[in-house]
Amino acid sequence: MLNIFTAFKPRQSVQEQAIGFCFTLDEAQNGKIDEEIPLPLQRYVVSNKFGKFYSLCPDLTRLKPSDLRAAGIAKHAVIEALSAKEEITMQDFDSAKQMAYSKLLAHIGPVLANKLALLVAHDTVGFGPLSMLLEDKGNIEEIEINSPASNISIYHARHGRCTTNLRFNSEQDFRNTLNKFVSETNKELSDASPIVDVQAGDARIHAQLKPYSINGACATIRLNGKGEPSLAHLVKKGTADFDILAYLWLAIENKMSIAISGAPASGKTTLLLSLLSLVPRYSRIVTIEEDVNELKFYSNVISCVSLNGSKRFGDVDAKAQVINALRMRPDVLVVGEIRGAEARELFAGANLGVPFFTTMHSNDSGISVVKRLMVKPMSVEPNAISALDISVQMVQDGIGQRAINEVSEHLWLSRAEIVEGGIEVGDDRLRIDPIVLNSAFNAKAAKESKVLGTYERKNGLGRGGAAEELRCRSDFLKHACNEAKSPLDLIERIHRYGVGQ
Repeated sequence: MLNIFTAFKPRQSVQEQAIGFCFTLDEAQNGKIDEEIPLPLQRYVVSNKFGKFYSLCPDLTRLKPSDLRAAGIAKHAVIEALSAKEEITMQDFDSAKQMAYSKLLAHIGPVLANKLALLVAHDTVGFGPLSMLLEDKGNIEEIEINSPASNISIYHARHGRCTTNLRFNSEQDFRNTLNKFVSETNKELSDASPIVDVQAGDARIHAQLKPYSINGACATIRLNGKGEPSLAHLVKKGTADFDILAYLWLAIENKMSIAISGAPASGKTTLLLSLLSLVPRYSRIVTIEEDVNELKFYSNVISCVSLNGSKRFGDVDAKAQVINALRMRPDVLVVGEIRGAEARELFAGANLGVPFFTTMHSNDSGISVVKRLMVKPMSVEPNAISALDISVQMVQDGIGQRAINEVSEHLWLSRAEIVEGGIEVGDDRLRIDPIVLNSAFNAKAAKESKVLGTYERKNGLGRGGAAEELRCRSDFLKHACNEAKSPLDLIERIHRYGVGQ
């Protein structure tokens, strides 16, 4: 076990207390090696009868006392040098590493000195164990801290949930590290503010202290991963196929309202962001989020306004912002997640002709989604619920694979989309037709769908014309995703579709 910066501590100055973050590297687990990860700090994933483990720096968990003393001296030298700076940023990381390396070479060999220098840089300029894990953020989707005394867990894109051999030494170290991590948001985790929920860069951080967290402190850091959300990414990851995306493209062009449901981390927001690339370029999009900014646009949509609704701002919560957005003449209203009274206003707006895209937490699909919308705390009026055209259900399996499990059309008697049958919903009746079931696209059901029928009527096409257009768009998306050099290039190709450019 390596407790590198408590094993030896030279004179602790005020500056050292301010920027030093202490962590412990426990010994690596034995078992079957599932993957070795080639990064400057060696790590690998192993599995045994106790589960999956993500082990960092296995060769540094058993160091000689002289190596620990050399590391302490190097850290102290870095802190002394950095204490003269007015502000310490991640741009100082390489300087801290090089300075530590130079000091370590006086006591140990170059290979070990390089690894210990990285630890010193992470412990002083970086975010301690968090920045060590962030080096692998292309694979790590979530960092989970159940308590400062317990080993940090991660959710790995290929291996699912893994326990690491990293942990904080104390709750104070946890607080210091987390507050440094969220410093750009002007938020602080403290006794006066025991709950923090913020977006910092491409990470969403939720943390709590006592009395709300019984274990003393906990945190979940959700990483958005590398790159930009795109349709190509959805297909590559097996989330959707080109037929499903082409069908949703036609639905968006028909100005239909779409609700995406699923469990936490099932990929709802990623799908929502990717679908926004299918909105016509000159559409006016207004987005609304509560507290956390996840709807980052990687699109060249011309007219886009982002609004924030938060109880921290008094009366201007998500419900009020939906009302305000309807005064801004949007072509599409996007709400990051509906969970309360804002849902009623969203559906009221849709009944006035403003289609919406939104997400909601629900493990169910079909009529269960409608019932969830109608009960507290959302309480959408029965006569307004018929604004929902399409529901999409996302699922995630045990190893992190996300997929569109179901896409269903909602056909309403009040909108003359059915003439009889269906399920009673208030004074209305609803029939739910699955177009995608168990991730499989039903081409026969799609031919008879509301989406294709509406497209034919709007464009004056004969029967079967929309089915041919669906096939053409599916082929186009396949070609565009393969040929596009970037997400923005893909969006540009989509916007040029059908205009002869």
